[in-house]
Amino acid sequence: LYGLPHEMAEQGIVSYGFHGLSYSHVASELNNRYGAAAGGRTIVAHLGSGASLCAMKAGVSHATTMGFSTLDGLVMSTRCGAIDPGILLHLLQDRKLSSDELAELLYQRSGLLGVSGISGNMQTLL
Repeated sequence: LYGLPHEMAEQGIVSYGFHGLSYSHVASELNNRYGAAAGGRTIVAHLGSGASLCAMKAGVSHATTMGFSTLDGLVMSTRCGAIDPGILLHLLQDRKLSSDELAELLYQRSGLLGVSGISGNMQTLL
C-alpha cells in the first residue's frame, strides 16, 4: 500500500509490479536447473529498455521495484524510475507543464536518455 487515504487503495491505487511473466520464467528455470537449491532467497534483475528488480523467496515474488506504473523503480532507457513526487508538483504548478507534456517527459525523454543527453541505449553509452 501507498501512504494515501485507504479509499484510494480500494479504488485500485496500489503497487502492482511488472515483468511478472519474466520473473515467473526465471523462477521456473532456476527450479529446473538447481532444484531445491533454487528455493532460497533470490534477487532477479529484468534489464532491457524497461528494468526492474524482484526479491523472490522459494520462487515467489515478495517485493519488486515497480509499483503502480512502469515509471517506478529503476532508471530505464527513457523512463525516469522512482522520482520525488514534489518534482511532479513543481513541473505541473511552477513550470506549467500539462499532464500530457509531463507524461511525455517522464516516459519518453527521461531515464538514460535524459541523464546522458545522448541515448537511452546502454550499448551506445558504453
